[in-house]
Amino acid sequence: MSEALRAKIQEFKASNRLKVLMQEPQAPKVDIDVAAYPSKGPATASHTLVEASDYLCPHCQTMQPEVEATVKELGDKIRFVQVNFSLKPDGLSGALIRGAYCAQQQGNDQFWKYHETAFATAKAKAWKQTDPDAKEPVIEIATAAGLDTAKIDACLGTPEAIAFVKKAIDTMNGAGLSGTPTFFLNGRKLSMHGTGLKETLTGAMAGSSH
Repeated sequence: MSEALRAKIQEFKASNRLKVLMQEPQAPKVDIDVAAYPSKGPATASHTLVEASDYLCPHCQTMQPEVEATVKELGDKIRFVQVNFSLKPDGLSGALIRGAYCAQQQGNDQFWKYHETAFATAKAKAWKQTDPDAKEPVIEIATAAGLDTAKIDACLGTPEAIAFVKKAIDTMNGAGLSGTPTFFLNGRKLSMHGTGLKETLTGAMAGSSH
């Protein structure tokens, strides 16, 4: 439905049948502490984009290629921060995100390998939010991503991994998260309204400052 709406809006704009005259209200600015989360791009970038997503969220899986392409295209213009937000921390969702935390302990590059593999594998396997907590899917992802699976296995059930999942939930709930994926640019929640991420992001970047 979102894709159909986006296409229809673009069709109306192209034929000059739609023109929005009202200025969109700006979301309130929130302070999100992203120091502990993996990122891409320079820390000195003038814009910071934060995504909160869950590996088992179908819309997050659909958005993932667009997110990767947009971040790559914008390059040094933005710093991209990934916050893994578990919609069901006591199920497989929580296990996969603990796995991402453990992958991050092996390095930033290792995290992104795990991150991309987790989205692709979860979609291909059709894993669901109702699936129970289990380490086997995490090890499968880590193996495919070329990570040290022994370290992942040893890390998964640690208090630090469990606390990290809870911290992300508390942080994003405090920022006003209402679902996944949710994007924040310079501390303000982005409203997509049927437009693509790149179009929404570039428009918001043009009208905001860090």
